[in-house]
Amino acid sequence: MPFGSMRQMLVTWLTVPLIMVGVFMGLFVTNLSFTFPALLGLLSLVGILIKNCVIMVEEINLRSDQTGLSQYTLVAACISRLRPVLLAAGTTIVGMAPLLRNDFFREMAVSIMGGLAFGSVLALLAVPVFYALLFSIGSHRKAA
Repeated sequence: MPFGSMRQMLVTWLTVPLIMVGVFMGLFVTNLSFTFPALLGLLSLVGILIKNCVIMVEEINLRSDQTGLSQYTLVAACISRLRPVLLAAGTTIVGMAPLLRNDFFREMAVSIMGGLAFGSVLALLAVPVFYALLFSIGSHRKAA
């Protein structure tokens, strides 16, 4: 396993359903159907999102090796990856804009653009949350 643990892989895969909201919201707003090109866009979007999540999980691993695993480590790692993830998403969204004029690729472009706009932000928020839940990081309160 490239991550070294099944839980780290699960953190990455738990974010995949989040992009579905962005894809279907984008298709709904533009009044387009979920066609085969939209499915191709969704599949490529899954790859982009997984790449972003792998980058964040690797940064968490790097920082936890240096300072130990804590809530602060999760937040600091995701803040340090904020700009690269959002810039990559932004350039891809802008790069898809010319495909909006093509009748065949319109659904694919909308699914990638909507999924990236929504999924990248959610992934930046969800990865530290899923990591904290799966690795039991956080405040442990005693019952009163």
